[in-house]
Amino acid sequence: MDRHQVEARTILLTKVGSHSYGINNPGSDVDYKGIFIAPKAYYLGLKNIEQKDRGWEEDSNYFPTLNGVKDLVFYELRKYLKLAKDANPNILELLFESSEFYEYIHPVGQKLLEHREAFLSKKIKYSYSGYAYAQIRKIKSHRKWLLNPPRKKPVAEDYDLTDSSALDKSEEKAFITFLWMLIKDRIEYLEEQQELYDLISDRIDFKGVINNNQLPQEFYPYLQNLTQASDRYMDILRRTQEYRKDLYYWKSYQAWLKNRNLQRAELEAKCGYDSKHAAHCIRLVRMGNEILTTGKVNVDRRRIDAAELLDIRLGNVAYEVVLGEAERLFELLDHSYEISKLPHKVEDEQINQLAIALVEEFGLL
Repeated sequence: MDRHQVEARTILLTKVGSHSYGINNPGSDVDYKGIFIAPKAYYLGLKNIEQKDRGWEEDSNYFPTLNGVKDLVFYELRKYLKLAKDANPNILELLFESSEFYEYIHPVGQKLLEHREAFLSKKIKYSYSGYAYAQIRKIKSHRKWLLNPPRKKPVAEDYDLTDSSALDKSEEKAFITFLWMLIKDRIEYLEEQQELYDLISDRIDFKGVINNNQLPQEFYPYLQNLTQASDRYMDILRRTQEYRKDLYYWKSYQAWLKNRNLQRAELEAKCGYDSKHAAHCIRLVRMGNEILTTGKVNVDRRRIDAAELLDIRLGNVAYEVVLGEAERLFELLDHSYEISKLPHKVEDEQINQLAIALVEEFGLL
């Protein structure tokens, strides 16, 4: 679908990001997100579309405000509802913006807004804290690069390997897949571990976690006993994974140097950490606590803590102070979760019926 087709079927369009949080500065980009309903061919035929996040070169026939806006994403209704049901913070906020930031609300979009409370559940704790922890990880990675940047690109010889003696990705992946099957089988047949088995089977990609992270050193003896691998193979696996981890770290550092915004780089050098990520971390955990305890999603922070968040974003708050506040808020989440009156999970059938009603009301032709 091209830009005009998507915009013609839009039911909701809003400004998002730092402007809607009230923590924008003169250099802040303007971001918009929208929701649209695809035509009949995408519901009854073989065509598929989940979102449109590129192809904005043409001017808009419907929303002139969007002309020239680069950060623009439209979600097809079904994709949007799935993400909102999972309490994705960046998605959920579209339903709770201040009225001044909505660019367009179709009557069907208004009906969606009237049912926004149905997307709130105790899952908020895990989604908001997860996104906040991701900010913390970025802050710590960037701070390492600021204070102690890697000096050279790792090569196989640094790990007593050669390009031919190191395991290639397919060999390493095959071994990890074998390991995963052994672990999964052991859990599957332990009745008391059914909940854990369901977790790793349906909700968490543990295989992906194992595949994309270096195995802990203390795990190698158990791993060797489980797989009956030779000492030589285990040694090569260990050195290969260490080499690949350090090489990935180097490449990530180079990409960070190349792509970072100049003003942001100057700010990082000034305060010693990525203050934009820090501001969003604090915002996310505070919002998580607020939603759990009050049932309200306060996207607009201007009358709450925008001045404080902006102070963090501008690098005026010490790194240790920011981390201390984050740790306090993460601990508070446990209490907020316990006292929260929100349901443990969203009612899937309720959202399913809402989706049907919205599509029928909008019409597919």
